[in-house]
Amino acid sequence: MLVLGNGDLADRADAVARAASRRLDGALIGRATVGNPWALSGRPAGTAERLRAAIEHAEEFEQTRGGRPFVAVRRHLHGYCRGFE
Repeated sequence: MLVLGNGDLADRADAVARAASRRLDGALIGRATVGNPWALSGRPAGTAERLRAAIEHAEEFEQTRGGRPFVAVRRHLHGYCRGFE
């Protein structure tokens, strides 16, 4: 049986550290990836890359789920812009 940790993990490094410190088999990253898939890669994304990803995400949503209200993707798009100055 695998034992996984979950909760308030900010990125890959945080997940690895939590798993090691608690002798877990792994850790799950949830909310930190909303609008920030780079949290899984261990590298930060620049502003231009984040904006390109937001546009791509919006376009993909529109093409595949055009009948659904756009509000369903809004929280993800907001996440891409988090931390802008």
